[in-house]
Amino acid sequence: MIMSLYSIRKKYKGILGINIMKMAYLLVLILLSSSVYGAPERSVTLLDSGGEVIREVVVHLTYFGEVSRMVLSRDGMLNLDESLLNKPVRILLDKSRTDGMDYYFNGVLEDNAVLFTPISQIRGDVHDELDNLVGNANLGFDCDHISSIKFPEKTDRYGSFSSYLPTGKCVISATDGKLIGRVDIENMIGDSKVVNLVLDKQVSSSFNPYYLLIFVVVFLLLVYMLNKPRIKNKSTRKKENKKLGAIVKTLNDTEKSIVDYIVANGNKTTSSDIRHSLGIPKTTLSRVLDRMESKKMIEMEREGKLKKIKLSDWLK
Repeated sequence: MIMSLYSIRKKYKGILGINIMKMAYLLVLILLSSSVYGAPERSVTLLDSGGEVIREVVVHLTYFGEVSRMVLSRDGMLNLDESLLNKPVRILLDKSRTDGMDYYFNGVLEDNAVLFTPISQIRGDVHDELDNLVGNANLGFDCDHISSIKFPEKTDRYGSFSSYLPTGKCVISATDGKLIGRVDIENMIGDSKVVNLVLDKQVSSSFNPYYLLIFVVVFLLLVYMLNKPRIKNKSTRKKENKKLGAIVKTLNDTEKSIVDYIVANGNKTTSSDIRHSLGIPKTTLSRVLDRMESKKMIEMEREGKLKKIKLSDWLK
Protein backbone atom coordinates (compact mmCIF):
# COMPACT_ATOMS: atom_id res chain seq x y z
CA MET A 1 0.00 0.00 0.00
CA ILE A 2 2.81 2.34 0.91
CA MET A 3 4.61 1.49 -2.32
CA SER A 4 1.44 2.09 -4.29
CA LEU A 5 0.96 5.53 -2.77
CA TYR A 6 4.61 6.34 -3.42
CA SER A 7 4.26 5.31 -7.07
CA ILE A 8 1.12 7.40 -7.51
CA ARG A 9 2.82 10.40 -5.89
CA LYS A 10 5.86 10.00 -8.12
CA LYS A 11 3.67 9.67 -11.22
CA TYR A 12 1.65 12.82 -10.49
CA LYS A 13 4.76 14.69 -9.49
CA GLY A 14 6.24 13.90 -12.92
CA ILE A 15 3.09 15.00 -14.69
CA LEU A 16 2.99 18.13 -12.60
CA GLY A 17 6.62 18.85 -13.45
CA ILE A 18 5.94 18.50 -17.19
CA ASN A 19 2.91 20.78 -16.96
CA ILE A 20 4.95 23.37 -15.09
CA MET A 21 7.60 23.29 -17.86
CA LYS A 22 4.95 23.73 -20.54
CA MET A 23 3.39 26.60 -18.64
CA ALA A 24 6.79 28.24 -18.26
CA TYR A 25 7.48 27.82 -22.00
CA LEU A 26 4.10 29.33 -22.88
CA LEU A 27 4.76 32.20 -20.50
CA VAL A 28 8.07 32.92 -22.23
CA LEU A 29 6.36 32.90 -25.64
CA ILE A 30 3.69 35.28 -24.35
CA LEU A 31 6.33 37.63 -23.00
CA LEU A 32 8.27 37.52 -26.26
CA SER A 33 5.13 38.14 -28.25
CA SER A 34 4.21 41.07 -26.07
CA SER A 35 7.68 42.55 -26.59
CA VAL A 36 7.29 42.22 -30.36
CA TYR A 37 3.67 43.18 -30.64
CA GLY A 38 3.31 45.68 -27.84
CA ALA A 39 0.65 48.29 -28.25
CA PRO A 40 0.07 50.20 -30.37
CA GLU A 41 0.11 47.76 -33.29
CA ARG A 42 -0.32 48.07 -37.01
CA SER A 43 -1.48 45.38 -39.41
CA VAL A 44 0.76 44.83 -42.41
CA THR A 45 -0.32 42.87 -45.50
CA LEU A 46 2.27 40.56 -47.03
CA LEU A 47 2.23 40.44 -50.83
CA ASP A 48 4.18 38.47 -53.40
CA SER A 49 5.78 40.05 -56.50
CA GLY A 50 2.49 39.70 -58.36
CA GLY A 51 0.52 41.55 -55.69
CA GLU A 52 -1.17 38.41 -54.32
CA VAL A 53 -1.60 38.00 -50.56
CA ILE A 54 0.76 35.44 -49.04
CA ARG A 55 -1.15 33.21 -46.62
CA GLU A 56 -0.34 30.57 -44.02
CA VAL A 57 3.40 30.98 -43.77
CA VAL A 58 5.84 31.03 -40.89
CA VAL A 59 7.44 34.46 -40.49
CA HIS A 60 11.05 34.92 -39.44
CA LEU A 61 11.41 38.57 -38.46
CA THR A 62 14.86 39.99 -37.72
CA TYR A 63 15.31 43.44 -36.18
CA PHE A 64 17.57 45.01 -33.55
CA GLY A 65 19.66 41.81 -33.66
CA GLU A 66 16.72 39.67 -32.39
CA VAL A 67 14.73 36.97 -34.18
CA SER A 68 11.03 36.34 -33.67
CA ARG A 69 9.09 33.51 -35.25
CA MET A 70 5.31 33.43 -35.66
CA VAL A 71 2.57 31.97 -37.85
CA LEU A 72 0.51 34.25 -40.06
CA SER A 73 -3.24 34.21 -39.93
CA ARG A 74 -5.15 32.89 -42.90
CA ASP A 75 -5.88 36.39 -44.19
CA GLY A 76 -2.17 37.12 -44.71
CA MET A 77 -1.98 39.93 -42.17
CA LEU A 78 0.88 40.49 -39.73
CA ASN A 79 0.46 42.62 -36.62
CA LEU A 80 3.58 44.60 -35.79
CA ASP A 81 4.50 47.04 -33.08
CA GLU A 82 4.49 50.50 -34.63
CA SER A 83 7.98 51.07 -33.23
CA LEU A 84 9.26 48.80 -36.01
CA LEU A 85 7.87 51.03 -38.74
CA ASN A 86 10.41 53.15 -40.61
CA LYS A 87 13.20 50.94 -39.30
CA PRO A 88 15.31 48.38 -41.21
CA VAL A 89 14.09 44.81 -40.83
CA ARG A 90 14.55 41.48 -42.57
CA ILE A 91 11.57 39.19 -43.01
CA LEU A 92 11.66 35.63 -44.31
CA LEU A 93 8.48 33.68 -45.10
CA ASP A 94 8.46 29.89 -44.99
CA LYS A 95 5.73 27.67 -46.38
CA SER A 96 5.53 24.24 -44.81
CA ARG A 97 5.26 22.37 -48.13
CA THR A 98 8.66 23.53 -49.45
CA ASP A 99 12.17 22.60 -48.37
CA GLY A 100 13.58 26.11 -47.97
CA MET A 101 12.53 29.69 -47.37
CA ASP A 102 10.01 31.07 -49.88
CA TYR A 103 9.93 34.89 -49.66
CA TYR A 104 12.40 37.60 -48.71
CA PHE A 105 12.21 41.24 -47.68
CA ASN A 106 15.08 43.39 -46.48
CA GLY A 107 14.45 47.08 -46.00
CA VAL A 108 12.41 49.66 -44.14
CA LEU A 109 8.74 49.10 -43.32
CA GLU A 110 6.98 52.22 -44.54
CA ASP A 111 3.52 51.21 -45.79
CA ASN A 112 0.72 48.92 -44.69
CA ALA A 113 1.76 46.39 -47.34
CA VAL A 114 5.13 44.71 -47.86
CA LEU A 115 6.17 43.35 -51.26
CA PHE A 116 8.27 40.17 -51.02
CA THR A 117 10.79 38.62 -53.41
CA PRO A 118 10.30 34.91 -54.14
CA ILE A 119 13.49 33.08 -53.21
CA SER A 120 15.24 29.76 -52.85
CA GLN A 121 18.00 28.67 -50.52
CA ILE A 122 21.47 27.41 -51.41
CA ARG A 123 24.46 25.92 -49.63
CA GLY A 124 27.76 25.27 -51.32
CA ASP A 125 31.44 24.38 -51.09
CA VAL A 126 34.40 25.51 -53.17
CA HIS A 127 37.08 22.92 -54.06
CA ASP A 128 40.29 22.95 -56.05
CA GLU A 129 41.08 20.28 -58.64
CA LEU A 130 42.51 18.03 -55.92
CA ASP A 131 39.19 18.22 -54.06
CA ASN A 132 40.64 20.40 -51.29
CA LEU A 133 38.29 22.98 -49.79
CA VAL A 134 39.29 26.57 -50.62
CA GLY A 135 38.74 28.95 -47.73
CA ASN A 136 38.19 32.70 -48.23
CA ALA A 137 37.59 32.29 -51.96
CA ASN A 138 35.96 35.27 -53.65
CA LEU A 139 32.34 34.68 -54.66
CA GLY A 140 30.21 36.23 -57.38
CA PHE A 141 26.45 36.01 -57.95
CA ASP A 142 24.87 36.99 -61.28
CA CYS A 143 21.11 36.46 -61.24
CA ASP A 144 18.42 37.34 -63.78
CA HIS A 145 16.23 39.07 -61.21
CA ILE A 146 17.45 42.03 -59.17
CA SER A 147 16.76 41.79 -55.45
CA SER A 148 17.76 43.30 -52.11
CA ILE A 149 19.48 40.08 -51.06
CA LYS A 150 22.97 40.64 -49.67
CA PHE A 151 25.11 37.86 -51.12
CA PRO A 152 28.22 36.60 -49.32
CA GLU A 153 31.47 37.96 -50.76
CA LYS A 154 33.74 35.10 -49.67
CA THR A 155 33.58 31.53 -48.49
CA ASP A 156 34.30 30.90 -44.83
CA ARG A 157 37.69 29.55 -43.80
CA TYR A 158 36.43 26.02 -44.45
CA GLY A 159 35.43 26.82 -48.04
CA SER A 160 31.66 26.83 -47.46
CA PHE A 161 28.94 29.41 -48.05
CA SER A 162 25.17 29.77 -47.92
CA SER A 163 22.76 32.33 -49.28
CA TYR A 164 19.27 33.07 -50.45
CA LEU A 165 18.78 33.51 -54.21
CA PRO A 166 16.00 35.11 -56.24
CA THR A 167 14.04 32.66 -58.35
CA GLY A 168 15.13 32.15 -61.96
CA LYS A 169 18.59 31.62 -63.40
CA CYS A 170 21.74 32.45 -61.44
CA VAL A 171 25.44 32.03 -62.17
CA ILE A 172 27.60 31.50 -59.11
CA SER A 173 31.36 31.89 -59.48
CA ALA A 174 34.32 31.47 -57.16
CA THR A 175 37.99 32.28 -57.57
CA ASP A 176 41.20 32.19 -55.59
CA GLY A 177 42.79 34.77 -57.90
CA LYS A 178 44.46 32.23 -60.18
CA LEU A 179 41.73 29.69 -60.90
CA ILE A 180 37.99 30.13 -61.28
CA GLY A 181 34.94 27.91 -61.21
CA ARG A 182 31.32 28.53 -62.17
CA VAL A 183 27.99 26.80 -61.83
CA ASP A 184 24.66 27.65 -63.48
CA ILE A 185 21.50 26.93 -61.52
CA GLU A 186 17.81 27.60 -61.99
CA ASN A 187 15.76 28.16 -58.87
CA MET A 188 12.13 27.61 -58.08
CA ILE A 189 10.44 29.22 -55.10
CA GLY A 190 11.19 27.34 -51.88
CA ASP A 191 14.03 25.25 -53.35
CA SER A 192 16.88 24.21 -51.09
CA LYS A 193 19.93 23.17 -53.09
CA VAL A 194 23.51 22.14 -52.50
CA VAL A 195 26.18 23.04 -55.07
CA ASN A 196 29.89 22.34 -55.43
CA LEU A 197 32.18 24.71 -57.30
CA VAL A 198 35.48 23.40 -58.63
CA LEU A 199 38.25 25.87 -59.46
CA ASP A 200 39.34 24.26 -62.73
CA LYS A 201 39.88 27.11 -65.19
CA GLN A 202 42.54 29.78 -65.44
CA VAL A 203 41.39 33.31 -64.66
CA SER A 204 41.17 35.01 -68.05
CA SER A 205 42.92 38.31 -68.49
CA SER A 206 40.65 41.32 -68.59
CA PHE A 207 42.90 42.89 -71.23
CA ASN A 208 41.06 43.67 -74.44
CA PRO A 209 43.13 43.52 -77.67
CA TYR A 210 41.08 46.39 -79.07
CA TYR A 211 42.62 48.60 -76.38
CA LEU A 212 46.07 47.77 -77.77
CA LEU A 213 44.95 48.69 -81.29
CA ILE A 214 43.53 52.00 -80.09
CA PHE A 215 46.72 52.71 -78.16
CA VAL A 216 48.90 52.02 -81.23
CA VAL A 217 46.77 54.26 -83.47
CA VAL A 218 46.82 57.11 -80.95
CA PHE A 219 50.58 56.71 -80.46
CA LEU A 220 51.25 56.83 -84.21
CA LEU A 221 49.07 59.93 -84.56
CA LEU A 222 50.99 61.65 -81.78
CA VAL A 223 54.31 60.74 -83.36
CA TYR A 224 53.11 62.04 -86.72
CA MET A 225 51.83 65.30 -85.24
CA LEU A 226 55.03 65.87 -83.30
CA ASN A 227 57.31 65.11 -86.25
CA LYS A 228 55.31 66.94 -88.89
CA PRO A 229 56.57 70.42 -87.94
CA ARG A 230 60.08 69.02 -87.63
CA ILE A 231 59.95 67.74 -91.18
CA LYS A 232 58.75 71.14 -92.30
CA ASN A 233 61.57 72.80 -90.37
CA LYS A 234 64.09 70.52 -92.03
CA SER A 235 62.77 71.51 -95.43
CA THR A 236 62.83 75.20 -94.52
CA ARG A 237 66.28 74.86 -92.99
CA LYS A 238 67.54 73.26 -96.19
CA LYS A 239 66.35 76.24 -98.21
CA GLU A 240 67.80 78.65 -95.68
CA ASN A 241 71.14 76.79 -95.71
CA LYS A 242 71.26 77.35 -99.47
CA LYS A 243 70.63 81.04 -98.87
CA LEU A 244 73.38 81.13 -96.24
CA GLY A 245 75.75 79.33 -98.58
CA ALA A 246 75.13 81.87 -101.30
CA ILE A 247 75.80 84.76 -98.88
CA VAL A 248 78.98 83.15 -97.56
CA LYS A 249 80.43 83.04 -101.06
CA THR A 250 80.42 86.85 -101.11
CA LEU A 251 82.34 87.18 -97.81
CA ASN A 252 86.07 87.54 -97.27
CA ASP A 253 88.06 84.93 -95.38
CA THR A 254 87.72 86.60 -91.97
CA GLU A 255 83.97 87.01 -92.31
CA LYS A 256 83.62 83.41 -93.52
CA SER A 257 85.53 82.08 -90.52
CA ILE A 258 83.33 84.13 -88.15
CA VAL A 259 80.11 82.83 -89.74
CA ASP A 260 81.37 79.24 -89.64
CA TYR A 261 82.30 79.65 -85.96
CA ILE A 262 78.87 81.04 -85.06
CA VAL A 263 77.12 78.17 -86.88
CA ALA A 264 79.40 75.57 -85.25
CA ASN A 265 78.51 76.90 -81.78
CA GLY A 266 74.75 76.67 -82.23
CA ASN A 267 74.31 80.31 -83.26
CA LYS A 268 75.30 81.49 -79.78
CA THR A 269 78.73 82.95 -79.04
CA THR A 270 80.53 86.09 -77.88
CA SER A 271 83.10 88.38 -79.42
CA SER A 272 85.61 87.27 -76.78
CA ASP A 273 85.19 83.61 -77.76
CA ILE A 274 85.58 84.45 -81.46
CA ARG A 275 88.74 86.50 -80.81
CA HIS A 276 90.43 83.82 -78.71
CA SER A 277 89.33 80.88 -80.88
CA LEU A 278 90.11 82.40 -84.29
CA GLY A 279 93.08 84.54 -83.18
CA ILE A 280 91.70 87.76 -84.70
CA PRO A 281 93.06 90.98 -83.17
CA LYS A 282 90.56 92.81 -81.03
CA THR A 283 90.53 95.99 -83.14
CA THR A 284 90.19 94.06 -86.40
CA LEU A 285 87.43 91.86 -84.98
CA SER A 286 85.49 94.86 -83.73
CA ARG A 287 85.62 96.48 -87.13
CA VAL A 288 84.58 93.28 -88.97
CA LEU A 289 81.67 92.62 -86.59
CA ASP A 290 80.38 96.17 -86.97
CA ARG A 291 80.49 95.79 -90.75
CA MET A 292 78.64 92.44 -90.62
CA GLU A 293 76.02 93.91 -88.31
CA SER A 294 75.46 96.81 -90.69
CA LYS A 295 74.86 94.28 -93.47
CA LYS A 296 72.21 92.58 -91.30
CA MET A 297 74.27 89.39 -91.26
CA ILE A 298 74.63 89.21 -87.50
CA GLU A 299 72.92 90.58 -84.42
CA MET A 300 74.89 91.80 -81.42
CA GLU A 301 73.55 92.25 -77.92
CA ARG A 302 75.70 94.16 -75.44
CA GLU A 303 75.64 93.25 -71.75
CA GLY A 304 78.22 95.46 -70.07
CA LYS A 305 81.56 94.63 -71.62
CA LEU A 306 80.23 91.35 -73.08
CA LYS A 307 78.99 91.17 -76.68
CA LYS A 308 76.63 88.30 -77.50
CA ILE A 309 76.61 87.45 -81.19
CA LYS A 310 74.27 85.38 -83.36
CA LEU A 311 73.29 85.18 -87.02
CA SER A 312 70.34 87.24 -88.14
CA ASP A 313 67.00 85.42 -88.25
CA TRP A 314 66.78 85.49 -92.02
CA LEU A 315 70.08 83.58 -92.29
CA LYS A 316 69.34 80.86 -89.69
